[in-house]
Amino acid sequence: MTSTTGSSWTARELLAGLFSLPELRAWAVLLIGAAMLCLTGVVTAPSLPATLGLLGAGALLWTTLEYALHRWLLHMPVPRQPWLRRVHRRLHWQHHQDPSDLANLSVPLWGSLSLHLLALGAGFLLGGPQGVLPTFLGFSITFGLYEWMHLAAHVPYRPRTPWGRAMKRRHAWHHFKNEGYWFGVTHPVLDRLLMTSPRPSGVPRSPTARDLSRSTEEGA
Repeated sequence: MTSTTGSSWTARELLAGLFSLPELRAWAVLLIGAAMLCLTGVVTAPSLPATLGLLGAGALLWTTLEYALHRWLLHMPVPRQPWLRRVHRRLHWQHHQDPSDLANLSVPLWGSLSLHLLALGAGFLLGGPQGVLPTFLGFSITFGLYEWMHLAAHVPYRPRTPWGRAMKRRHAWHHFKNEGYWFGVTHPVLDRLLMTSPRPSGVPRSPTARDLSRSTEEGA
């Protein structure tokens, strides 16, 4: 992984890098298709306040899952079943071993589809048939923001906003300081609420941040 202050990539190159990944091209198709359905009125939309509320609910669902999945699934104790170990290696171990490898950067296609199905179900529970697409859109837009910011954290790109630069630094701490902290990629809210956002100067450097299989085996 390059320096968090590197700036050799432009925003256009970052976008090109994002869509060079097949999983994210599939995400874009999902998002554009849902947006077109809403715009053409194929599905009757609820009132504007209800639509905005459902969009926000979808966004909140992803930003919660972003932290929860990263902390409790991707950093879970090592699975004992060989097939599950292989899945876990693809999901996160390889990403920590080589953080600059774009092949292991994005959510796998099957994982992205599963998460979007969850968003569809949440939308139906929240608003019935009319709640499905607004919730899905809020979820998918925020999911795309996560993929964008995660890519920006791992390539020589300097985010233009203080927020983006701060989140890039935090993600570098997670990878190179201690894998037990700083799980948020787009926001630090749950890190702060759940006490996983200490001052980096007070956190010991973990010898297993680049080898999660050894870290989880030792903790099992």
